[in-house]
Amino acid sequence: MDPDGLCYGPSVGYQIPDSILNITGYPALAKAVLKGVTALLILHPIVAALSFIGAVTSLFLSTHTMLIISLIFTIVNTFLSSIVLAADLAIVIVARNRVPGLTGGNFDIEWGDALWLVLVGVVLSWLGMILLCIPVCGCCGVSDVYNAWEAKQFRSESSDPPQMTER
Repeated sequence: MDPDGLCYGPSVGYQIPDSILNITGYPALAKAVLKGVTALLILHPIVAALSFIGAVTSLFLSTHTMLIISLIFTIVNTFLSSIVLAADLAIVIVARNRVPGLTGGNFDIEWGDALWLVLVGVVLSWLGMILLCIPVCGCCGVSDVYNAWEAKQFRSESSDPPQMTER
């Protein structure tokens, strides 16, 4: 918003006047922090897009190739979302410690819903990554022996359990 009260469309980054940045006593440091916060805010939609791609590719897990592609997107998403959670948590903790002292106790920072939503997203991303790893590595009973037994079940009425053999 400019001094005349006119609004502009969305843009990347924050435009804070130099007069306000000079209040901190370190205007160059404040500008660097603003660039870092902008980079962090850009990571949020990237993580959301990777999560969406992982969710869409997980709908087509009948082929092993698509399973691996989905797992790759999920692994990248899980690690990026963990970084985003750590950065969001650091921002909230630093703000909770610094803002009351800088404002003379006039303002206070509380835990908001956004941090909890990011935490739930990270937990679900880790859970999804672990569950996608199971059929890729063939562990927890999901192996070639089980798949062969399952295919045999659809062709005949035999109910023989799969024979476990050493590899």
